Amino acid sequence: DGGYEILDTFHLEKQTVNQSDYQYIVTALQALVSVSGDRSAAGVLEKVQAASEIYADSDRKNAATDAHSPGTELQLDLSIALENPGISSTISVIRDAVRKGMQLEFLYTNSADETKLHTVDPVFAVFKWYAWYLIAWYERKQAYCMFKLIRMQNVHITRTPLTKKHDAEKVRRGLDEQQDTRKYIELKLRGEASIKMKCLEYLHGTVTEEYPDGSFMLSAAFPEEEYYWYCTLLGFGTKVRVLEPPELIERIRNDCAALTALYQNRSD
Repeated sequence: DGGYEILDTFHLEKQTVNQSDYQYIVTALQALVSVSGDRSAAGVLEKVQAASEIYADSDRKNAATDAHSPGTELQLDLSIALENPGISSTISVIRDAVRKGMQLEFLYTNSADETKLHTVDPVFAVFKWYAWYLIAWYERKQAYCMFKLIRMQNVHITRTPLTKKHDAEKVRRGLDEQQDTRKYIELKLRGEASIKMKCLEYLHGTVTEEYPDGSFMLSAAFPEEEYYWYCTLLGFGTKVRVLEPPELIERIRNDCAALTALYQNRSD
């Protein structure tokens, strides 16, 4: 009669989920809940944890000598992502706008301290580079742009529908493949031994040379318009000395002179 026939001898292997698999899922969900505070994700986490416990009980009966539950050796806590109380509410507004298919409007202050009103198609919120960002279609630029949530004010949903349909996964891949067009500054400094670990932790540079007294040479590159690295550098005080580039040395001299004058001239 045509068509296909499955032989009686055919056997389909089931893909079973074991306790280790469940624990990795639990870990991922815990990270999602800690980074977003999402109640729906928290509900899913409770269900998966309950199912995981069933497998854990079974595994303990079958292998009572296990030192620990498989998959528990890795834990992720990203709760620092919600350290600012306004972030959680902004994420909630973004999610509502995406689900309703409506545009977002907000005031945005860029890295040059310019504040402008923006109206965009929200696509998704993402936590990367130690901060939350909104990925959105910006009609005026005809491009997908990233907006740092901490720089967004007066965020609200408009009554205007999205300008078009957006494929979040395709947008994410496209942004990942984009070249970084930001201007970078190449930094070279010499630091005292006591500040070495902090330099590695906060500047994420590379130690290129070490000396008998414990001091070291470090190289690093930073986006010129970003703020955090310069604040960190000044915070290290006299324990580090910038050697290159000359324009950065001049900037530090000017800023330190202005700060000294500010506090010397205080009348209170």
